[in-house]
Amino acid sequence: MRSDPGQMDLRRRWTLFADTAAAAFRREGWDADQVIIDRWAIGPASVGAADADIVFVPHSTRRQLGETQRPVMFYMQVMQRWLFTADPEGWGPATSRYPYSDYVSGNPDSGVWDSYRQRLVVCNESKFDQPAAATRENMIATGLIPAQPFIFFPCQIPHDESLTLFSDISESDLVRALGAWSRASGTPVVFKEHPANRRAMALLRTAAGPDVFWSEASIHDLVREAAAVYTLNSGVGFEALFHTTPIATFARAEYDVVTEIADIARLDAIWASCRNWDRDKGMRARRQFVDWYCRRHAIDLDAEPTVLHQRLSLLVKEAESLCRARPHRSA
Repeated sequence: MRSDPGQMDLRRRWTLFADTAAAAFRREGWDADQVIIDRWAIGPASVGAADADIVFVPHSTRRQLGETQRPVMFYMQVMQRWLFTADPEGWGPATSRYPYSDYVSGNPDSGVWDSYRQRLVVCNESKFDQPAAATRENMIATGLIPAQPFIFFPCQIPHDESLTLFSDISESDLVRALGAWSRASGTPVVFKEHPANRRAMALLRTAAGPDVFWSEASIHDLVREAAAVYTLNSGVGFEALFHTTPIATFARAEYDVVTEIADIARLDAIWASCRNWDRDKGMRARRQFVDWYCRRHAIDLDAEPTVLHQRLSLLVKEAESLCRARPHRSA
């Protein structure tokens, strides 16, 4: 079986984050031990048994792990393969900062949004590899999108933790509702399968029903040409922040503070809100959010060395603060 370079890079970034964070702590005078154990073996007992002042736990939340004797920081690969967060409560909407009202302190003119747009949109890059970019005319001619205004819905893996932890509705129910609404309203909905688990998409195809579009076009082409992007809390919704297309979120998402908060029972109203979106105000908010999120909240492994160094120094200070506030108890 041929290895997937994109998937290999996703996994490589986890190791890179652990190595980079450990190096930052050592630079500040800490001893930093890196231990590899199975995820299922990480629990309050194993955290408590660690000979450490603070423990960094991957891909988990306080709700999942439970209370521990020692302070914990949960780290996670988030919206892009090079972006990670570390937080004492978890990742995504489980973080201690959510909902991210602090984004208003972001600088819309910092250039961060522009640099990310260049990398993602102009270079057609995404967390998962995408097909070659295509024009609107080409996509219409090949049946990848309809000619009339449409809603784009990027599918997620139904059992992914971003949904089981942060969504109050199932993806199948939402896809079924959107398919029915599309047929009743005459507004096309274009779905795109999640590339990491094609087998799980069969359930969603059945739920969508007839007379909807399924597209294999690049997500950036689909976002660009859509009249609106609907999502539960997909990473594609984050990438859509770098376009000028309205976004509606049906589940808790890190970026939902700059989207239309949607409800499955209000599909007509959500569509009307997206059509009446204030683009100037919305784009300024997106620029602020991206500056705040990518420079003050998340850790960008591909940032310039001085920027990354400063952000990691802040991470060390956050860990020191946690240790002072909650020194571990002896077992």
